Amino acid sequence: MKELSVFYYASGADDNFNKVQEDFEEIMKVGTNSSANFVGLYGFGGSHQAKRGLLEKDGAFEALESLAEVSIGESKSFVEQANWAFDNYPSNKLGLVLVGHGTGWQPEDMGSRSTLALNLGDIPSINTLGKTLLFSNTAMRLTEEMPLPAGTLAIGEMPVTGGTLLTKEMRLTEGTPNVRAALVGDFSGKSLDAIELGTCLEEITRRRGKSIDFLGFDLCLMSTIEIISELSEYTHYIIASEQTEPASGWPHNVVAAALSDSEIPLNEHLKKIPHFFHKSYERVPFIDGTTLATLKMVGITKFLVEFKKLVDYLLADSSRHNMLKAAYWSVEKFQCNLVDLCGLLKALYSSGDNTLKEMCDTLLAILLAPDSDDRIIQEFAVADELAGKAYGVSIYFPTSKMSSFYEQTLFSKKTGWGDLMKAAILR
Repeated sequence: MKELSVFYYASGADDNFNKVQEDFEEIMKVGTNSSANFVGLYGFGGSHQAKRGLLEKDGAFEALESLAEVSIGESKSFVEQANWAFDNYPSNKLGLVLVGHGTGWQPEDMGSRSTLALNLGDIPSINTLGKTLLFSNTAMRLTEEMPLPAGTLAIGEMPVTGGTLLTKEMRLTEGTPNVRAALVGDFSGKSLDAIELGTCLEEITRRRGKSIDFLGFDLCLMSTIEIISELSEYTHYIIASEQTEPASGWPHNVVAAALSDSEIPLNEHLKKIPHFFHKSYERVPFIDGTTLATLKMVGITKFLVEFKKLVDYLLADSSRHNMLKAAYWSVEKFQCNLVDLCGLLKALYSSGDNTLKEMCDTLLAILLAPDSDDRIIQEFAVADELAGKAYGVSIYFPTSKMSSFYEQTLFSKKTGWGDLMKAAILR
């Protein structure tokens, strides 16, 4: 039996069809070998068609098995295909990598997204807000949660305000209200939210009789404490970004080559992935703010217990709410109402309240302590402009309206963070 099997479960759509195919072709440059099986399934948009098979060295994407009636964003399909991969290509250790679009933990806000159809003709780029965004004729998805003001557009995952859109034809249409947090983008109206991801992993690991060894998200915004809490029981490690990812995603050939070296412990390879990711973009123009972290799940239970103490302390006295509000304004912010978790705790640590200082010190140690083998954030890599601002994990921090879905998450149930948001921020 081989040491490792990795299953890549990828959602393709009009705006990332070539990207995902290129990912599989990158993996096949390394290919299945004596140490590792690399297995992939790529779902095609809303057509319910897919390509599936063993990703062999120098193999051809077109040679993979063709499937019909695979809805890539449905729980049933995810579980069935993961079980197919691990049943047919068993190994001592198991990895699962999701590839496509993501929005963090929340499903509800995706309902207000729209599709911006652009026909750029011979125009090679759009120059606005000091950035040049290059792309070809394609349908791209808006990422604004709130209705966009007149004259405001969002291109891909970059909000654009006050710029000039060079285009021959533009059309805004309402997006599906069923688009949710992970594997977004196949335009079929099917995708997975945080709770569904947990339910799927529970079924997959029950069949195996053990947790999977790692879960990778080559998706945007998935390194949230909400996602991590939901999935921590079913995987030993998670690799994910708290920021939006560049369109090319992970350097899959480099990652596959590292994972093929069975002489080095798997956890050491996993800690290198953020640095592979960062290095692949450090000399690429117009790519800003990349983050990726390798997270160890063993400390999550303790973190939730200690975080609840922090929440209870802040809830107990309304005069402490201003400390939380002040902390928000000094922390790094991401799309979908996400802020950096360690940055928030560091800001609360500096609030001048000694009890709060001790609580934050305990939580930061669980997350980051360099002398602890069980720290949650095992390794992280961020772009230079985010150094000292982003540490690898985000948390939901709504300032105008809280998703009705939020209080169903395990994190909110265990810690009361949703109650604190309503009492201190959304009053």
